[in-house]
Amino acid sequence: MRKLLIASLMALAILTAPARSEDQPTIDSVAEEIAAVWEKVNAYTATIAVNGNIPMGPLAVTTTANGTVEYMAIEETPHFRMEIVNKLGGNMPLLGGGMEQKVLTVFDGEVAYSEMEAMGRKQYSKATPKSGDEKSPEGGKSLIESIRKRGEVTLLPDETVNGLDAYVFEVKPNNAGQQQGPVKAELIRFYVDKSTGIQVRSILLDDEGNAMLTTDYTDIKVNPEIDPKRFEYTPPPGVEVIDMGDGTKRPKLFQ
Repeated sequence: MRKLLIASLMALAILTAPARSEDQPTIDSVAEEIAAVWEKVNAYTATIAVNGNIPMGPLAVTTTANGTVEYMAIEETPHFRMEIVNKLGGNMPLLGGGMEQKVLTVFDGEVAYSEMEAMGRKQYSKATPKSGDEKSPEGGKSLIESIRKRGEVTLLPDETVNGLDAYVFEVKPNNAGQQQGPVKAELIRFYVDKSTGIQVRSILLDDEGNAMLTTDYTDIKVNPEIDPKRFEYTPPPGVEVIDMGDGTKRPKLFQ
């Protein structure tokens, strides 16, 4: 009887034991799933919204940006176009109570051109970013590689973001990751749509866990018709185009 009881308890323990660690999602297994669904995405469009309150010592800058992104793989080469209007505020004397920036970025598969307008002036620059650059809207494998380059990555429980089921990656930035971001964050969270492999949100957090900068991609349309000419750009004749190298340098507001 005692042997039967022990056997029954052992069987119950096996049935109720948590799944083995190898059955749990890992960064590698999730990366494979994201790469697989991204293979079905040849193009997409989305609306971008950025909101932040960025402390700079006793000063602070608020940012509210809205715009659009268009992405398309042409002959398997990523191309993208972003148009953003950014309203800056806060208590920085330079801002004079507020300032509006208009930024157009076009990546033609080789060179990323940027056109920024603020305070009645325009500045033009170009860069030759690498695949998976943190400013690129690429998804899939390139996105995961970009996240991993930022620092130590932890896979968090899934969340729902703007109605989409998303994988969540939390990064403790390394020195390179700190340099890539617009502000120095203690943690960065990336949210990636499970069905498409597209990043749908990112959050930069301070050392107390407060969100400093949040970027959302909404109204995502997968594989729409996009005119390839949308990814062509030629700077106006006679203007100075500042060469930003591989894009890791940060341009001054106006040089």
